Amino acid sequence: MNELTNCEIETLGDDGEFVVSRVKRAGGLPPWLMFSPALERSAPASLAKLEHSYALRGELDPSWAARPVELVTYRGRRVSGQVDRRPVGRS
Repeated sequence: MNELTNCEIETLGDDGEFVVSRVKRAGGLPPWLMFSPALERSAPASLAKLEHSYALRGELDPSWAARPVELVTYRGRRVSGQVDRRPVGRS
């Protein structure tokens, strides 16, 4: 996920604390869901939530939970990426 230069990023939602975006990656790679802090200067508590969810990734059952795959910095912000598991043919 850390190479997002040739990707299409679509914002799906913003709750004021986090923005959820769908990342359509080039080369036929599966899309990602990207969770990023909504504010330019992220609150320490928001960053802690991202890091905590990433730390728990091994304990989450992928049959029902969206497991974080990567925790990276994108455009100066810490973001979490997860595989987009929506059914084929749905947008």
